[in-house]
Amino acid sequence: MRNPWLPWSLGLALTWVGAQHAAPLHAQALKSRVDVVPHEDLRRVDVLVDGKPFTSYIYPTTLKKPTLYPVRSASGIVVTRGWPLEPRPGERVDHPHQVGLWFDHGDVNGLDFWNNSDAIPPARAAKMGTILHRAVRRTESGSAEGTLEPAVHRPDHHPHRARASRDLCR
Repeated sequence: MRNPWLPWSLGLALTWVGAQHAAPLHAQALKSRVDVVPHEDLRRVDVLVDGKPFTSYIYPTTLKKPTLYPVRSASGIVVTRGWPLEPRPGERVDHPHQVGLWFDHGDVNGLDFWNNSDAIPPARAAKMGTILHRAVRRTESGSAEGTLEPAVHRPDHHPHRARASRDLCR
């Protein structure tokens, strides 16, 4: 069976793609430097491309899953919305589960990892999946790519199905 938790590798694959596109086409023969910098006290891991912020893997206690937030373009423009973490004037305030960049499924063994947020009515809470960050096992910075290996836990209302995993992100 395909591992549905491999998505974090997709998440930081974005980092690699971002690093490849951070420079003009004539300069892409030069490898961009990708730095992956953990900040446990701030509950995040920053990803920098050539010293400039690209994104952060964040795991605040206010979210039901870790996410990449904010995500910036090569020119530094933030392309993810701010709400609910950093609301901006005139921004829509719907879909509180759509924070930053993340990859989830709406139904994994009967649990919904897509829609979960504090806005879910208590009657539906048992059907919602949560992904808890436990630790940063490994980070690696380098030329053209960086690596983040978080340890996460997916608690379940059915203890025999609870799952812990290590997801490798490049």
